[in-house]
Amino acid sequence: AVLQELALLAAPRNARIAVLLRPASLHSATAKKLQEMGIELIPGDLQNDSQSSLAAIFAPFASVICCTGFAAGPGTQRKLAQA
Repeated sequence: AVLQELALLAAPRNARIAVLLRPASLHSATAKKLQEMGIELIPGDLQNDSQSSLAAIFAPFASVICCTGFAAGPGTQRKLAQA
């Protein structure tokens, strides 16, 4: 729901919306639906990628919105905030 609303808001402004997906999920049905909404897919893994790797992935973006809650495991939210 969050991505659908962001995509709707971004479209008239030509804003870039991207989502970080595990590489194994890049070719899933959900990934295809995201692409159809104009959302860019970026390979990455919040749990297994290092803080510096995530920082490099996030560098081109002015804002990063995390909707994982605590599902990604202990310490992940802190790692994201520091990245």
